[in-house]
Amino acid sequence: MKYLLLFHILPGDIVKIIINYLKIHHTNKIVNFYKIRLLKEDIMRGFISSLLWIDNYFITSDKIRTLDIIINNNWSTKYNRYFWCCFTNLLANRIMKDSIHIQMMRYNNNKKYYNEILKKISRLWFKLCKKYNLVLNITFYNFKSKKAEEMIRLPAKNFAKPINNFHNILYTPTVEYNEKNNYNIIEFQDVLDTLNEYSRW
Repeated sequence: MKYLLLFHILPGDIVKIIINYLKIHHTNKIVNFYKIRLLKEDIMRGFISSLLWIDNYFITSDKIRTLDIIINNNWSTKYNRYFWCCFTNLLANRIMKDSIHIQMMRYNNNKKYYNEILKKISRLWFKLCKKYNLVLNITFYNFKSKKAEEMIRLPAKNFAKPINNFHNILYTPTVEYNEKNNYNIIEFQDVLDTLNEYSRW
């Protein structure tokens, strides 16, 4: 019925060609939508698996590219606030481990390169926390006074300055799950269990 007007304007053969084209075009759009969705799911599962299982250096230029894709895409509601808290918690843990390891390498020609990579992924970590306005619990170290500063617990969007590296952070930053202004620290085992579950979806 919706193509009835076309039959009054154009020859029947032309209208049939148009209808077939529209059907194919519509089908292709649906197929592409699901292809992209599956690709995104593969990217997410791969990144979560690497967070969970890679023992050596986690921070690589590949991880930066993948994390950039994760940040610049929208995700289904199955990736809820609790998931993002777990995801960013474990990511902070991996960044801190690599950060400490790199600082301990005194005579490594690649130290400058690794420090740049760490800065990039630290910025992306903070950007992701900011995107979902996650609550961060951070203690900075003041190198001048050689003392720890007061612990800060704030939503990421409320930080005066972005976090560009973990160099002056005393402990691994934690991302707290907040619900109705109640802040809850997520046990590390819960973080691992949650991400293990998502890696299998």
